[in-house]
This record gives sequence, C-alpha cells and structure tokens, in this order.
Amino acid sequence: MTEKIIQWNCNGVVQKYCDLKTLLTNQEPVCVCLQETHLKHRQPYQLKDYNIIRKDDVIDDRARGGVAILTRQDVRFQPILLNTGLQAVA
Repeated sequence: MTEKIIQWNCNGVVQKYCDLKTLLTNQEPVCVCLQETHLKHRQPYQLKDYNIIRKDDVIDDRARGGVAILTRQDVRFQPILLNTGLQAVA
C-alpha cells in the first residue's frame, strides 16, 4: 500500500474546511502539511481522525500566515521541538 502525503497552501483553513474535509475523505492521506492557515492562537481547530500540530502567526489580533501538520490518528509520530523564529512545525 502506498501512503499519501499532501501539501497545500490553503490561504485560510477555516474558510476551506469543506475543501479540506473532501480532500481527507477522498485521498485518506497519512499526513497533510498546510501553509497560510490564518488561525489565531486560541482558535480551536480539529478534524476527525487527525492529530494537528501548528504554529500560528498573529499580529495585533489579526491572524496571518501560520503552518500546520495533520497526521492521521493511526500513524505513530513524534513532534520535533524547533527552536526557531521561522513559521515551521515538525
């Protein structure tokens, strides 16, 4: 079986929820890497069957940028702590 990894510059993941849900349902990727999520620090965001690690970018209470990795719950993973100012998660 071939595992799938998807990368997407979503330009606002909340507004693209239906598109992302369709992508997850149709492709069943083990991992999705998102850029330009535009989530605020305390804004919850969850998807059934996926774990999420993210780094939000907020200035003056306005969300911009941001990255996230969605990992399917049946996949074992270990987040890596990055000591950087970059918008990056691992």
